[in-house]
Amino acid sequence: MNMNEATIKVVVRLKTTEKDLAEATRILTDLVKPTRSNPGNIEFRVLQDTNDATQFTLIENWKSMAAVDSHAKEDYMAEFTAKKDQLFPISTGEIVREF
Repeated sequence: MNMNEATIKVVVRLKTTEKDLAEATRILTDLVKPTRSNPGNIEFRVLQDTNDATQFTLIENWKSMAAVDSHAKEDYMAEFTAKKDQLFPISTGEIVREF
């Protein structure tokens, strides 16, 4: 099994509103450093659409599904979790496979 198969890759797509854009951007920016410092994290990127600033894509790569689950329970995720439905009325998340 190669490294691409052994890790858990997650793609999250989030859409906010113009009204909530500043707060949504801050909350996502605040996740970057602690998520990248998480021992189970391999990669964490927050991307913003250049044609529509209200659309974000999170690219995540984790050592295991247990690491993904642990990340979701970390203190640094509390504000995002509490405000996610309000700030990002449209959101999807998928575990994906790399070829």
